[in-house]
Amino acid sequence: MGLLDRFTGGGKKGGGGKADPKAVRYIKENVLAGHKISEIKKALLDAGWPAEAVEKAVKVAKESY
Repeated sequence: MGLLDRFTGGGKKGGGGKADPKAVRYIKENVLAGHKISEIKKALLDAGWPAEAVEKAVKVAKESY
């Protein structure tokens, strides 16, 4: 099962404001599962998340692990 298969998303939101908690949780879970940040970012982008939203979520996720 690939990264996108496990993502239940809903990430068509714009990049403004705070990091989306769903994206942050997805990043944390996949880092703990051994996936590289680059793979996780690509999966989010491929799922339709805006690049700015992905970057914010990565930043928040990195601060908490």
